Amino acid sequence: MDKVVPACISTARKCKINAVVSMRTSRIAVLLEDVHDRGNENAVIRTMDAFGFQNLHVVSTMVPRETRRIQRTDKGARKWITIHNWNCLDQCVAHLRSQGYKIGATHPGSTTEIQRVDFNDKLVLAFGNEQFGISQKLARLSDFSFSIPMCGFVESLNVSVAVAVTLFQAFAQRMDTNQQYSQGLTSDEKTQLAQEFYHLSLGVEPGAGQPNGS
Repeated sequence: MDKVVPACISTARKCKINAVVSMRTSRIAVLLEDVHDRGNENAVIRTMDAFGFQNLHVVSTMVPRETRRIQRTDKGARKWITIHNWNCLDQCVAHLRSQGYKIGATHPGSTTEIQRVDFNDKLVLAFGNEQFGISQKLARLSDFSFSIPMCGFVESLNVSVAVAVTLFQAFAQRMDTNQQYSQGLTSDEKTQLAQEFYHLSLGVEPGAGQPNGS
């Protein structure tokens, strides 16, 4: 998997990194649309790392580009996830479609419950902001919607909780059907990701990328 391992990386750390990379998948990604609470975004990132989902697309049409870049204090799980920042929803969706993804958006009124979603497809799971959920535009651009069944008085979950429930369902379904997470990463991609993780373990962080779109 790795071509060059920094000499100061211990054998135990190298084994841990290689084990993590072997379980990473890019076949399922997450899209957050105008999520304002930094704590929610960080909780989503922590969940993604825990269950092996590598790519997060953050669409910020209501948050100035400069604000998000200035507030970017990468700590903890954040550095292990590939974050793609977008200022234009249309450009984000067009990019994802060009990569062969279908888009599934959470919606409390959807008659398709999460248990019926086929997580073996190449999917982007889209979640809206804390107050309004997904936008009407994202709903139109999505291929399907799904809901999380609940039996209490509340009608919706906090966005970070909704992501956690959905990603665990995806993780469990793929494991139950013996889908190997490594199928979502090519050999070259695994090598590149391992190299990034080696350097991140040494505190050498890649430069923060510029947001995509305008």
